Amino acid sequence: GGQGLPFAWLVATVAMLVPSAIAGAGPLVTFFGRIGIPRGIGAIIVLVAIILAVVALMMLIIGGITQQSDTLSGQLTDAKTEIQSGLEQLGIDTTTAQQTTEDGSNSVKQSVDGLLEGLASGISQIASIAFFLAMTALILVFLLIDGPRIRRWVEGRMGVPKDVARVVTQRMIQSLRGYFLGVT
Repeated sequence: GGQGLPFAWLVATVAMLVPSAIAGAGPLVTFFGRIGIPRGIGAIIVLVAIILAVVALMMLIIGGITQQSDTLSGQLTDAKTEIQSGLEQLGIDTTTAQQTTEDGSNSVKQSVDGLLEGLASGISQIASIAFFLAMTALILVFLLIDGPRIRRWVEGRMGVPKDVARVVTQRMIQSLRGYFLGVT
């Protein structure tokens, strides 16, 4: 039930952030190179910024959910009183109205508890994708560091004049960045 929700949220977040990171990281590392920061250091700065953004996003969402649990509990109590009163006004005896209200209250409370339990379970499942994230980060750093060298190597082996090869690789890079931004 509720245990899959936070894990699915985490996977969806990663699926949205990785293309964004790839689309935006290259130009950032190039910018850092223009202001005198070596590509390797620039790639690490970008990677750390991405990690911090993911952690901040997770903390905001988790904080928002846990912060609302007390408010939801208070609203549940108020709603319970109103529902019971409304049932009694409709002519339902007090005992039946109380039991119906309690049953509804318990169901909602169990749902909120299930959501929070699922959130805790999802957080513990983060370890299961740690390897994927580590490999993604490693590949991203190496692509950011060695991207220009890889591009020059590919352009030199395309079998076309260098100017033509440069246009082809530039358009391919633009298309990939557009794709990654579009996916995001």
